[in-house]
Amino acid sequence: MSFKKKIFHLFFGLLAISICHPASAVLTLGFSTDNGTSFSNSFDLLTGESITIGVYINEEADDNILDTVGFFGFGLTAASAPTTFGAVSAAAIDPLYDFNTIDEFTGSTIDWEAAIFLNDIPIAQSHFLGSFQFDATADGSTVFTFADRLVGTGTATTGWLDGSGEELDQLLFGPGATGTFAVTINSTPIPEPGSFALCVGGILIAGLRRRRKLLL
Repeated sequence: MSFKKKIFHLFFGLLAISICHPASAVLTLGFSTDNGTSFSNSFDLLTGESITIGVYINEEADDNILDTVGFFGFGLTAASAPTTFGAVSAAAIDPLYDFNTIDEFTGSTIDWEAAIFLNDIPIAQSHFLGSFQFDATADGSTVFTFADRLVGTGTATTGWLDGSGEELDQLLFGPGATGTFAVTINSTPIPEPGSFALCVGGILIAGLRRRRKLLL
């Protein structure tokens, strides 16, 4: 095991035995294509196009962990269903998490584990974790399922610099940290030139008819 990984796991080991910060929260993973302005579990694009999806951890408005203590580190995996209609072509953890031990991807998987070491721990109800790009190569729906990377070992944790050390796995993934979050990417065919022309023609005819009625 590398020295970097030993230090990383040491930090999480210290968190596991630290005094937990009392909190009540409902946490979710959110997916966004507009820098966290809005979230969805389903996105549409045309076959042949690419889409970049941001991954966030969010808490409900009346909860008080992420916006008071902050967010220190996380471990996530994602995998697509056996039938896919494209491939992941890029994936990266937010550079804010400057202590990355794993930042890898394949065409159908994402593997992330990171923590904040030198940077300031962010305080907010929504935290950007990273993003991935998906290239649609065929028509259909591709589902990516996100899960805890190491179930029950504290890989989603609040800030350690203030001595809190709250493990968030079960608040995020439910009892046993075995739950998952899914995002669906729907790729649809590019309209044929003939179909597009017919559509435009139909709109023009409808407009002319409406204008004729108004003139009569």
